[in-house]
Amino acid sequence: MEKIIVKDNAIPRYAEIETWIQRFAEFESKIVNKKEYIVENLPLHFNIHIMNCIKSYLKKEVDPIYHYLRLSTKELDTDVRIHTDGTMNAQFAAVLHFSDSPMISPEKSFGTAFWSHLQYGDKVEGYVLEKEQDRILEEDASQINLFTMDGFVACKKNRLLIYPANYFHSRYPFVSWGKTKKDGRIVWVCFFKIIGENNENDRQGRQ
Repeated sequence: MEKIIVKDNAIPRYAEIETWIQRFAEFESKIVNKKEYIVENLPLHFNIHIMNCIKSYLKKEVDPIYHYLRLSTKELDTDVRIHTDGTMNAQFAAVLHFSDSPMISPEKSFGTAFWSHLQYGDKVEGYVLEKEQDRILEEDASQINLFTMDGFVACKKNRLLIYPANYFHSRYPFVSWGKTKKDGRIVWVCFFKIIGENNENDRQGRQ
């Protein structure tokens, strides 16, 4: 599986999870993958439900490494950050949307963009040393002139996006909307491995 997968109406218990978020979620600032995010954890049974859905779509057993809810608004989490998640020791990343995209114009909306780096292309391969991957995250991620956009997937409630963790991607546009969890951008993010398959980032680049 080396492609971007998009599933609409992806999670049967979506409405139940959405209700829990609006009633009980308490987002707070935490450091994730060396960057500050506004995050919250879902109860375990919800995480298991979503992961079981991912397993059914991929028809493979998966091993989740890390997952969390992430909130961004017009004022919270506004950095330009084109990046990969290769340093999360994962093969794949998944994003489940809990917000519909406001329309920017009839032709544009909010979502996830995929990019190519001028030097590395659309992904960071496993042979790239971790030190260099860290440098890319710290120095290149905010330099839009180093990238060209390859693709875009609009955000939509109960839309699940699965892609290789070493792909360059970002929220796009780079600033979200709203002010709180009631009207801002909320996504569930997960990094995972396929059980029984080698992770290219494990084999090389960790030197």
